[in-house]
Amino acid sequence: MTVVLGVVSDEWSILMTDTRMVFKDMSNKEYDDSVVKLKSLNYPHGWYAGTGYSPYIDAFYYLANRCLISSSQQYLDAMAQVITELVHEQHHNISDILNSTCLRTFINEDQVYLEIFFIDQNNGQTSAYTYPKDQLLVLFPADYTSEMQSSLKQKYQFEEFRSDSFENIVEKLLNIFKEISINSNAVSEICEIGIMKKDGPIKKFSLSGNIHELIRKVEQQNYFANLF
Repeated sequence: MTVVLGVVSDEWSILMTDTRMVFKDMSNKEYDDSVVKLKSLNYPHGWYAGTGYSPYIDAFYYLANRCLISSSQQYLDAMAQVITELVHEQHHNISDILNSTCLRTFINEDQVYLEIFFIDQNNGQTSAYTYPKDQLLVLFPADYTSEMQSSLKQKYQFEEFRSDSFENIVEKLLNIFKEISINSNAVSEICEIGIMKKDGPIKKFSLSGNIHELIRKVEQQNYFANLF
């Protein structure tokens, strides 16, 4: 279980996730909060994360990164290869693979993208979707009910990201993450953030730490100006 938040504009992309790996059920009596889920992709790509079945998510990442692939179709081919190999091993849970989602950020021809890879439940085909700009994406953990999701979307006005500054958007994302981590047994308080900016040379940066400490940091004036 995990949470992933993402947003992309004309100039930058943000991908955010937690570090909790759950070993049993949603009661989460057994878990590990030290699992790195946010992974760096080769230049000019940004960051990679996923929700669902970790052996599939990790295998997809390592194949995609090792082969230095770039196009959506190459990613879909790698995705299909990984699924086939896992199915042939037989001990993997097929339904968990089918319900997994992977994401990447990248820059192509001076455009910034957030792309989602998933398996179409209607036809079983590997699929890719380019997420619209200036819209917040949240992949909620399974224990976050539809009522909780609706309440969170209303509280933080998910649709009103276009007019905000980069700094304000990061702060809003962190506060959304904090609330999810408080109310979900499947999400740790450790937050990992992958940022990619198109400002002359492509710039990549990551932040990681306790969500409360990260919020205090970004609330400091000119925090991101000192980083970039």
